[in-house]
Amino acid sequence: MSTPKPIETPVQPHADWALSEIERRRRAAYADPISGSDLHFAEASRLDAMGDAEGAAAAKQRGITRYQEIQDSHPYPAP
Repeated sequence: MSTPKPIETPVQPHADWALSEIERRRRAAYADPISGSDLHFAEASRLDAMGDAEGAAAAKQRGITRYQEIQDSHPYPAP
């Protein structure tokens, strides 16, 4: 009886894994229905479509601020 060969799986370099993990976390944070930035951008789009330019600008600014907070919370590793 022969022993089966072990299955070899490719190993992802840590740096590649870290970058993809950061991107995954950022995307999840952007899309969070309670605290994500996408919520504000959707609101800005809706308000703009309804003719409320001032409200749309305010919502867009909140989205930009939240987007930056998310990026700051999930920074890329130092090179």
